[in-house]
Amino acid sequence: MLRYEQNVANDVSDHDKNGHDKIDEPKLDPSFVAWQQANPMFDRDPAFTFKAMAIAAEMRQQGITTSGKEWFDEVDRRLKGDVPKGKSKVEGSSGGRSNGKPSDSDGSYSDLPPDAKAACDKFAEKFVGPNRTYKTVAEYRKHYVEVYNRTK
Repeated sequence: MLRYEQNVANDVSDHDKNGHDKIDEPKLDPSFVAWQQANPMFDRDPAFTFKAMAIAAEMRQQGITTSGKEWFDEVDRRLKGDVPKGKSKVEGSSGGRSNGKPSDSDGSYSDLPPDAKAACDKFAEKFVGPNRTYKTVAEYRKHYVEVYNRTK
């Protein structure tokens, strides 16, 4: 009888109070946790979050295989626009400006490079509409451009 009770006790410890299997919470990479603390806009500001995620996806597509702190340092460099020669960056080569200087129309969606416009429009699908963060595409684009210009 003792063996049966041990099996029942073990079985119960593997389930929650509703009888469902317990699932261990995933452990976050400490390098990611440190990077997220240094970048508090991540997960709080949709444009910044998706820009960082787009950069990470682009790095994977380029075959960059680093990880940990080295990976997040590279994401930071690209967020700031410091990309190694020959590599692309999400915000375009001139940061949306033809001569690198602020223009009168700085902050306009139409001034964004094509890849940034595509990213903005893609993310707008998630954040614009009834019961979402932004009610109109124009409102979201304005926000996206503000964040884009802040993170150059």
